[in-house]
Amino acid sequence: MSPYRKKNLRPRLCKEMLAESNYLRVPRFAAPAQPLHLPAWCWIGLLLACTLWSCGDQGGSGSEPEDSVPTAQQFADEHPDTADLSRFHVRLWTSIDGRELPVMTLALWPDVAPRTVRNFLRLCRAGFYNGLAFHRLVPDLMIQGGCTRGDGTGGSPFGTVPAEFSHEEHARHRYGTLSMARGRDPDSAGAQFFIVCRDGPLAWSLDGQYSSFGQLVAGEAALEALRDVPVQPNPLGERSDPIPNLRIVRAEVVAGPAPASTVSEPALAPEHRWGPPNTAGVESLMVAYGSGPESRTEAEALERAKSLLAEYQNGRDFHELILEASDDPVQRIEPLEGTWSSADRAWALFFAQRGSNPLRGQRAVQQANEAARVELQEVAAQKRAGTLTPEQAAQRRDDVQWRLQSTIRQARAIPFDEWPDLAAKAFELEVGETSIVVSQRAAPFRGVFVLRRVE
Repeated sequence: MSPYRKKNLRPRLCKEMLAESNYLRVPRFAAPAQPLHLPAWCWIGLLLACTLWSCGDQGGSGSEPEDSVPTAQQFADEHPDTADLSRFHVRLWTSIDGRELPVMTLALWPDVAPRTVRNFLRLCRAGFYNGLAFHRLVPDLMIQGGCTRGDGTGGSPFGTVPAEFSHEEHARHRYGTLSMARGRDPDSAGAQFFIVCRDGPLAWSLDGQYSSFGQLVAGEAALEALRDVPVQPNPLGERSDPIPNLRIVRAEVVAGPAPASTVSEPALAPEHRWGPPNTAGVESLMVAYGSGPESRTEAEALERAKSLLAEYQNGRDFHELILEASDDPVQRIEPLEGTWSSADRAWALFFAQRGSNPLRGQRAVQQANEAARVELQEVAAQKRAGTLTPEQAAQRRDDVQWRLQSTIRQARAIPFDEWPDLAAKAFELEVGETSIVVSQRAAPFRGVFVLRRVE
């Protein structure tokens, strides 16, 4: 007996349903398939739900359907559908030893690096990255992947991309920046990319050296999980070989602009990144004691320093005293001939106040190098044209070198706690004031320092 008959629940079969030729036939021992009778409002709700499901974004990101994403070849050919690259972003699935991590979402910068962005989208759309490893991890800097060989030597099936280095503020290397790896040749970037996983001087030093082209805007938990795995030395001795198996599970191109960033790691303020004003520059004349070249006692060194300071106060040039009497061998090098009025800054020690960035001015050094290169080219051209004599050209070159060396020296300020006795006195002095400090720093030998603040 059918359970429907027992409970008197078997519905009637209307003539139209019985007449259907494709109605399911079942064996005699089974309960026959019955048409489902539901209230009209249920059918309407079911139809509406199916319609919304079929039209909506199953990924839940509010982006366009996947079939609206151009093919890899269309990205290569600059198809009309790929003319506006800002219409796309990328989602990256990753794993550690097979354990999948939260999805990373990457916004792209076609305004900064259009060729690099197009190349990356093409590789992602072609499925090139799927299954490849993150083969290199420098925890204080970045994580690198996209090598088919897994050792950093693999290339791209689509060739290389010309360099698109940038000094734009929003394109500088910082936490979460997406950038292209390369070899010695600036134009050798192919498929390997890296994501900066730690903000700081190491990351900032990449500006103008590598093509940054995007930024992590979601999924920072995945980046930090990848960053925190243990590493071991690679065959070249660099501690950057991840011990767990780090993988790019899938890279997917998504149509539509990237969502607003939810990455919470705070960016450092520009004054801490590019050179805080709280630094002190002092010229120093060193009188060694202990195991120094003269084997003086501390008392003898102090008397010698007082005598030299008196000579300066009586009119002697401080630079002449340094060249004549300093026990610091670096300071005994004759300066280049020239008339640059701020040449004393090239001899100064610069100290960074506690809490500030000791490697200040990385961008300033890059700009100074570029400015020096351009100016030296102009000097050479003027010399060839006869508008500068050889002597004038030589003086201009010396001037350029002095200014460049001064910038570089200031960009590498000494951390306060590395030489606290001298740093503390440097910040106490006003510009132009002098003082004597007995330093207990034991490398390479102790000394008494005559200091004059110059900046």
